[in-house]
Amino acid sequence: MDAGSVRVFYLTSEKMPIGAPDTASLKSSGETVGVYTPAALPAGVKLAAGETAKLIYSDGVVVQEAVTLACTATSTVSNAYVATGKARVSHSHGLSAGCSATRVNGILYSSAWPWPAQRACISVTVNPGYTTYWQTSRTCTGTASTGWFGENAIGSSLVASSPSVNLACSV
Repeated sequence: MDAGSVRVFYLTSEKMPIGAPDTASLKSSGETVGVYTPAALPAGVKLAAGETAKLIYSDGVVVQEAVTLACTATSTVSNAYVATGKARVSHSHGLSAGCSATRVNGILYSSAWPWPAQRACISVTVNPGYTTYWQTSRTCTGTASTGWFGENAIGSSLVASSPSVNLACSV
């Protein structure tokens, strides 16, 4: 494949194998750091420098990019869900040891009124050799069913995005 290409794999009968600590215990104000482990790609798939794999699971999206021969980045965004009266998305971003530290924005959006008020963003610094896990949340307001989705971005560049999920907004 050509450098800069994106391969998409639909693994919708499986859940994301992100290896995160109990993501339900993550707080919006906190983050957890673990040792970096790249995403498990489908059998026989290897990425050349500049190539990206997008793995679509039943509960979210994993994007793995071979930035250079020495640097691999893996980013995950869960599908939005409701917990304790809030819309939530779990995020992670990891870097292999050959990368430079990176600041990543985890964003939770709703496209419904009162947009952009139904938005949450937390920025974290990810260091080489580690994966950082965090969560964004927002009290759900407005209509009875509202579309929510999550994104990871570096600066203004989108890295990973989950599909929109309708959540009950009866809070």
